[in-house]
Amino acid sequence: MTQTNSENYLAENLKGSLDLPASHHDTTDDILLISGWVFSSTMPIWRLTFSIDGSKAEELPYPMFRHDVGAAYPNIPNAGSSGFAYRYPLKPNFVGTLNLKIWITYHDNSEFCAFDRTVEVKPRHPVSQFFTKLQGVGSKVMVKTSKFALFAPRAAKKVYKIWQQGGISAVNIKVREYIASRSLNDYLWIDNRHNFHHYVAPILREKLQKLPAQPKISIIIPTYNPPKAWLQAAIESVQKQLYPNWELCIADDASPEPYVKSFLQKQAAKDPRIKVHFCATNGGTAAASNAALQLVTGDFVMLMDHDDLITEEALFRVAESILTDAPDMIYSDEGMTTPEGRMITFAFRPMFSLEYLRSHPYIVHFVGFKTTLLKQVGGFDSSLKISQDYDLILRIVEQAKTIVHVPQVLYLWRIHQTSSGHQKQAEVINASKQILQRHLDRCQLPGKVEDGVSFNYFQVRYDLKPEQKVAIIIPTKNHGELVRQCIDSIEATIKDIPYEIIIVDHASHDLKSIYYFKSLEGRHRVMRYEGSFNFSAINNWAVKQIKSKKYSHYLFCNNDIEAIEPGWLERMVELAQNPDIGVVGAKLLYPDRRVIQHAGVGVGLNGIAEHYGKFMANQLMDQEFTDGYMGALYVNKEMSAVTAACLLMRRDAFEEVQGFDEKLAVGFGDVDLCLRSRAAGYRVVFCSQATLIHHESYSRGKTTGIDPHPADSRLFLERWLSMIKGGDPYYNPNLSPVSTHWDFLKPLPVMVEVPRRIYQHSQKS
Repeated sequence: MTQTNSENYLAENLKGSLDLPASHHDTTDDILLISGWVFSSTMPIWRLTFSIDGSKAEELPYPMFRHDVGAAYPNIPNAGSSGFAYRYPLKPNFVGTLNLKIWITYHDNSEFCAFDRTVEVKPRHPVSQFFTKLQGVGSKVMVKTSKFALFAPRAAKKVYKIWQQGGISAVNIKVREYIASRSLNDYLWIDNRHNFHHYVAPILREKLQKLPAQPKISIIIPTYNPPKAWLQAAIESVQKQLYPNWELCIADDASPEPYVKSFLQKQAAKDPRIKVHFCATNGGTAAASNAALQLVTGDFVMLMDHDDLITEEALFRVAESILTDAPDMIYSDEGMTTPEGRMITFAFRPMFSLEYLRSHPYIVHFVGFKTTLLKQVGGFDSSLKISQDYDLILRIVEQAKTIVHVPQVLYLWRIHQTSSGHQKQAEVINASKQILQRHLDRCQLPGKVEDGVSFNYFQVRYDLKPEQKVAIIIPTKNHGELVRQCIDSIEATIKDIPYEIIIVDHASHDLKSIYYFKSLEGRHRVMRYEGSFNFSAINNWAVKQIKSKKYSHYLFCNNDIEAIEPGWLERMVELAQNPDIGVVGAKLLYPDRRVIQHAGVGVGLNGIAEHYGKFMANQLMDQEFTDGYMGALYVNKEMSAVTAACLLMRRDAFEEVQGFDEKLAVGFGDVDLCLRSRAAGYRVVFCSQATLIHHESYSRGKTTGIDPHPADSRLFLERWLSMIKGGDPYYNPNLSPVSTHWDFLKPLPVMVEVPRRIYQHSQKS
């Protein structure tokens, strides 16, 4: 039975809204945004499809989590899982009208046309073509390309002129300033500071009096020709600290500006906690930092630039960690501001991740080290004229046992065109690659460093050890054509590593599938499994049947996975051959290849656990890839968990944790496996360079937005409730717990007790 519905008038059992597109659509990137929400109060919706001008129906990603809808309909169990969103590619420069229909399909195969809208697509303004050309030009260090769309067409000529005069770097700066003037982030920060001063600061002053000790914290600042107002503001931000036991060690790198010396001398004369050294010659930032380090008498050394600020509670938070965590290294979150101090955006970082650091120097400010360790590694490398902080951090983490992340903005980084990293991007890249290579050599990790997707991103390629061999375990019931696609794609994309495919046939009854599985014998192994469906039990059983030590790793692979790029398994094994990396997960895309399905798993995200990056754009229409928040989609990084749709695990790690927990028959068995692996001392790593397609839930049917495995959910919650309540350490508490896109919480939390994330060096490495 098929019913139709005109425009947006739903049947009585349906609630919903077609938010986009509007009836009049002004496109700037040849994309039609389709988004909204819909749910039924009487029967579950199986799927949504849409058609444009009567074309063949395409499936919409559904259901997506909509926290706002769930809050609006608290008595409807599936209301929160009712969203849909899609980026439909229009023909280049399309102008005219089109008709959009969105259809609901129920489990009885009945259909209902929920939305029927005529959309007028307006022509692009001619000068907006400039922004299409501008996207991807030069570096993205300052601005993601999507931000350029925030400029109105009337500003294009002005921006074009800036680009002609100063290049992409100048445009990046202006875009940042423009965003800040229009951004909610500045208001979020103003509100956060207001609440801090009124509610939290008085409590911290009381806590300060109760500290068992007050370790001395040294801050070192190398200076060279800073604007006087910025230098004064930097010093004053230290003097305004709630925590009193600090010293400020400044080394001026022979600034030619005459005011600098007299100004610093006056500051030191007024405050005995300020120490100043004047270098005889200009030796660079690293040499000046070492000179400042010679003035240090504190227990811990924090790094600061001469034109930046720290927040009032910064040193108190550092002292808390020193007294409680015995850290070797501490780092915090930070805010990026315009030269005038307006907030642009925030860097909300995860717990320490070594692979992330090797992919991108994501730890910038506020960072500090135990004084004895800093001196033990020799301080800064004075031969480096750039990227000296990255080099120091890598040498520190090679020796550090405990690294603490304080998930709070303690540092304000003033973004301006004279920053050396913004002026010398080619030098930064070359220097950083050499620094990373030396780090690998010191760690005795044979490999090479390659360029990443954009400025200051890298790909570390570890040399494959010859003894690696992978057993690829693919459970299936029927769906021979799906398995054929999976196997053919695997065979076409694995070249440099020995592997064997093991098909676990779970009581297939489809004759075509049975004949196909029979044809695989001799080329691959086919094993027949009897019993009820239990994902964990099936995979454990397969491992037991193998009974061979010749495999170094097991790859647990869904039958609806399709490999699309050569080298994906090699990339995963490169990581998993490290003795302290137990689990490696892949980046998974929806079949259109433009939308992310999985970029790691956040525990507690959207309730129990959810995929990072889900429904984010992987690729823009101009073929440029998106890198996600702080590069999350294009870096290797530690996670709490990854999905077993494509999960590589060391054989010895799998045996140590005794495999999947068979009490978790359908849901969360993979997340539980990862968490138990982490508890055993193994790292779990997301490998962004292993990219595959996941035809999600193709073989077992689609979910409805209602929990498909309530018993598994209850058991998982009972086992990991403390972690869910405390927050996933690789997901910052300043980010929304109901967003898979790393959205900021609004308002930003104001915390008396900050949940510090403590990383302990693994004993397995």
